Amino acid sequence: MRRKARALPQGPPERLKRQEVALDRAPEKIRAILGRAYRGTAAPRAAIKAKCLECCCYERKVIKECSSYLCPLW
Repeated sequence: MRRKARALPQGPPERLKRQEVALDRAPEKIRAILGRAYRGTAAPRAAIKAKCLECCCYERKVIKECSSYLCPLW
């Protein structure tokens, strides 16, 4: 059985550098989902979850209390 090739991140170098820094700062549990979201291979729900976790400093409980009305995901 052949493995699928991993999608490489694409975009401007500045964005790729920011994503790399964000992955380095993210807790170990969150890195996989965040990486998939950055590569564009995450399911829509997982990508939304990754964005919310990143915005709320990786605190799951804070997501439920989010009051950022200007966020396009709110």
